[in-house]
Amino acid sequence: HLITSIAMAFSRFVMLAGVAMVYVVRLDTTLLPPGLQAYDPGYVSFMASVLLAHRHQNPVWRGFVHAFLHQKGDCRQPDKHSWAETLCAHHGKGHAHADCSRGRTRAQMR
Repeated sequence: HLITSIAMAFSRFVMLAGVAMVYVVRLDTTLLPPGLQAYDPGYVSFMASVLLAHRHQNPVWRGFVHAFLHQKGDCRQPDKHSWAETLCAHHGKGHAHADCSRGRTRAQMR
């Protein structure tokens, strides 16, 4: 019985190694038990990308956003100023800093 048990254990090990080699290249399944799935980086990355794609491509969410934007019209306002002008106009209010158009500080302008 000892020889038979050792032979069965070895054949089971070889069979499991073959199955593991097939499943190790698949990212949608993990070889670890459910409590240890967090330690399989390939599986965790795959599941994160699946959940992210589901969130961003959800037809209900996309329909809601499309209806909301269609109802509100074009929500983007035309740019009247460049980003640089906006940053210079609103940056550091109350502090002496360089005036973007003239190169002088606010203290010098007073």
